[in-house]
Amino acid sequence: MKNSKISKRFIGFGLIVTVFVLVFFRAHQAGLNWLIYCSLASVISMVIAKPEIRSKLILPAIGLTLSGLAVFIHSDALAILMCLLSFGYLGVALVIPNADPGFGAIAGFLNFIISPFGVIIRFFQRLNANNGKFRGIVTTLLIPAALLTFFSILYYESSPAFRDLLDAIRWDHLPQFIFTAILGVFAASVLLYCFAPERFNKVYDNIGQKSTKISDYMGNLKFVNSWLIGVWSLVVLLSVVILTDLMYQVNGQTPTDFTYATYLHQGIYASIFSIICAAILTVLTNNYLGEIKKKSFRLANLIFIVLNGLFILQNVQRNYVYISQYGLTEKRMVIYIYLALCIIGLVLTSITILQNRSLGFLYKTNAFNVYFVLIVSALMNWSTTITAYNINHPYGQEQIVDYDYLLSLDKSNTYLLLPHQNRMTDAQKDRVDSRVWSISNYDIRDYREWVLGKSIAKKRLSNPK
Repeated sequence: MKNSKISKRFIGFGLIVTVFVLVFFRAHQAGLNWLIYCSLASVISMVIAKPEIRSKLILPAIGLTLSGLAVFIHSDALAILMCLLSFGYLGVALVIPNADPGFGAIAGFLNFIISPFGVIIRFFQRLNANNGKFRGIVTTLLIPAALLTFFSILYYESSPAFRDLLDAIRWDHLPQFIFTAILGVFAASVLLYCFAPERFNKVYDNIGQKSTKISDYMGNLKFVNSWLIGVWSLVVLLSVVILTDLMYQVNGQTPTDFTYATYLHQGIYASIFSIICAAILTVLTNNYLGEIKKKSFRLANLIFIVLNGLFILQNVQRNYVYISQYGLTEKRMVIYIYLALCIIGLVLTSITILQNRSLGFLYKTNAFNVYFVLIVSALMNWSTTITAYNINHPYGQEQIVDYDYLLSLDKSNTYLLLPHQNRMTDAQKDRVDSRVWSISNYDIRDYREWVLGKSIAKKRLSNPK
């Protein structure tokens, strides 16, 4: 690819910049344009990539496309954030094909700052290193063109006569066009000229292999019995925790300072560290120390994983009780998502143990677990889900529905609130009427800015059923 006169990456760079300008020039709202750009950027990246790494780019490309789809459907902060992280992750994957979403998202985020400057520096380095007509043309015209463009934009508003001159030749949108093109170059630089350290390829090539140094650090064969007793002790300890909590719920005994919030948060805070530590501990003791007493370690660790699963289910029940007392909110929905991640993580831990894989394998599979759960979450309409639940399940003895909270959610839930206006205050009714007017007047003036969720909300208002 580097030996050709015009590399595939350079052609792809130009195509991605062109697509960016076509879908974003004078289209300020995030919507269908993000889906188009993300989809085409994924396809172009796959085409210009080396054949031997294309299969490893499938998941990052799918992640970016799904993130773009989430922006098209909802155009909310979570969808846009996942889109930016997925974009950076795909750029890293072109350099480090085996990169996981965790490292890829972090390195990709840093490349939003590094890559554009790196591309400019690399461009001038190549101009100084290579000879030929291209160099002569570029070096002759580049600086004058850059200076004229910059100062034309700067002087556009400074002189009415100069502005009229430019407007007379119908260049009224030239500054905006140039700015969009610069943003396109910026985005293409992040994707195709990622400055991730390529030496990490060797790290990821060895991520599935177990290091003997870890077993040495743990005491190797000298402390096998001690570790085995330790795991069985944790099995007994967690069993006691689960059984006492079960008896606590069955008997209905509560302390004087009992609150549902404290009850839930204590369980969640404990599970945050318990699940992570349990996953690491079970893999370490079973896969790095358990060669001699393999059956004993495997049995103890699998029981420990099952008990952690029961611990998670207890927290699910705590969250359900809390919701039944105070209603469903976004934060309480996040707790459900977190607990679902924990359950999937325990399943992946069991697979790691049964297949005798490394800690690196456990980390990487869980990184994909978190990544795609977040993308699926971005695709969901949590506003309507929360609203439908709270309306159908009023909480507390007085059967309360917190309409102020529901009105703070996305406008897509308006069709669910409309039949309940007679139960609202005058201020709440006015907010619903304002939402109805806003949704009813939604018009797709530019299909690049089309947000599917807004069209669906408008259709549901006209036909609530």
